Amino acid sequence: MLPDKMNRKQKLIVVVMDLLLLVELAVAVYLGYQHQENLTIIFLRTYVPAMLVTVILARIGIRKLATER
Repeated sequence: MLPDKMNRKQKLIVVVMDLLLLVELAVAVYLGYQHQENLTIIFLRTYVPAMLVTVILARIGIRKLATER
């Protein structure tokens, strides 16, 4: 279980994760816009896997950097 408060390294991971998610979203929208006839499929095939990898790796990183009490 995660502690109530996060240390600096954990907070940094959250900030980096948020920035990566924004970049991934922008790239997915851009690629979808390039092929408007398949916008939904391209968006979902681009954003969902990237988002899942980012969130899962961030969760693993946050847990590994958790301080013991």
